[in-house]
Amino acid sequence: MSCVGQAIFTKAEEIYLERFIDKELLDWSKQKKFKPLLLRGARQVGKTFTVRKLAKNFDNFIEINFESNPEFRDIFKPNLDAHRISRAISGITLEKIVPGKTLLFFKIKFDCKQGYNN
Repeated sequence: MSCVGQAIFTKAEEIYLERFIDKELLDWSKQKKFKPLLLRGARQVGKTFTVRKLAKNFDNFIEINFESNPEFRDIFKPNLDAHRISRAISGITLEKIVPGKTLLFFKIKFDCKQGYNN
C-alpha cells in the first residue's frame, strides 16, 4: 500500500500522483475565511504541482517565484500590510486579487545558509 496516494492519468497522458494532502488542501480552500497556509517538505516531492492542481478550484491563480523574480522581494520591505502588499502584487502582475477567488502562491526556496545568517 502506498503512503502517498494513487496515480491518476489525465487526457494529456500526464501522471498525477494523488496525495492525501489534496483533500486537506481542498477542505482548506472551502473555508469562508482563509488563513495563510505553509507547505514545507523535501525538494522535488510535488509541493508546487499539488498547489497548481489546487489552483484549478479558484477563479484566479497568481504564482510568485522569488528565485526567478527577485523584484517581488521588495514588496515586503516597507511593512507587512496585507492591503498594500496585495496592491503591489496586482500592480506587478497586472492581475486582480479577489478575496476568496484568487489563490496567491509564494514559491520560496529556503537556503539553509540564509537561515543561519538571520
